Amino acid sequence: MDLPNNSIDMVYLFDFFHELKNPEPIINEIHRVLKNNAIFSLYDPMMKKNEIISKITNKNLFELISVGTKTCNFRKIYKIKGNIRPTADKREIKDFPQLLSATSFIPDVSRNMTFNKGF
Repeated sequence: MDLPNNSIDMVYLFDFFHELKNPEPIINEIHRVLKNNAIFSLYDPMMKKNEIISKITNKNLFELISVGTKTCNFRKIYKIKGNIRPTADKREIKDFPQLLSATSFIPDVSRNMTFNKGF
């Protein structure tokens, strides 16, 4: 991607993760472009949820924050001076109804999610 580091609030992958022979470069790139504490949401009916979770969390780039009926939702983990910082100051997604109504995401993306106040 030709995007600046830490420039995206959310990435949503829909039904293609199973096609990737080597997902690691894609996961690394998503991590690079997402803002700190940003959300990575993934839906792939061709994979078991535990397989998705394992592939996304195995390098400590993302933490699992919720599993819906159709999606797995992760938060970017970032490092400050060698310490891993998953979440900082946050508000519940219910504080952002305009964001949800303006998107075409599967509804359970919004369940049990939190966002950084800067979102």
